[in-house]
Amino acid sequence: MLASFFSVFIQALTLHPLESVRENLKSKNSFEVEFVQEVQQEVFDVQALKVLGVLKFERPNLIRWIYKEPKEERKEISFDGKVLRIKRESEEEIVQESGEFSLEDSFSFLWGESKKDLFKVENLSKDEFVLHPRKTDQAQFESIRVKVRQGLVQEVWLKDLLGGVSKFSFKNWRFESKSKN
Repeated sequence: MLASFFSVFIQALTLHPLESVRENLKSKNSFEVEFVQEVQQEVFDVQALKVLGVLKFERPNLIRWIYKEPKEERKEISFDGKVLRIKRESEEEIVQESGEFSLEDSFSFLWGESKKDLFKVENLSKDEFVLHPRKTDQAQFESIRVKVRQGLVQEVWLKDLLGGVSKFSFKNWRFESKSKN
């Protein structure tokens, strides 16, 4: 156990931050992590919105964002690689994603992936990087800045095209490892 910790720690020091996430999660089949999302809009003079929830990911491409609090923001957004579903209490909206950027592509940095044809990765330090979409008009955001600690994403700042920022903080990562047959 201690040797495994030191191995991940040493890798995190020698790899670029996105690579350290990929290396840390390559043997994991799924993860669940709690998040806090704070949204601040520059264009609209409104109070920042703060929501709490859980993000679940299962390989190859099942993503579920479950918003739990505040009560009026409760919803679940899920993506199975083809269809985006948004559930609120008794209603469900199904969205066929269009364009090059899917929910999966946009958040694949959480498990250490990034499509080079969609994003330019700029390493800021040993624990921070920025993803710049190569086609911002199709991505609908300007950049995603990511802070990594010990091979796990800790904080994310998603800057939209209108100058608004959504900050995500992640904690209490839980994993399921790939079975070894």
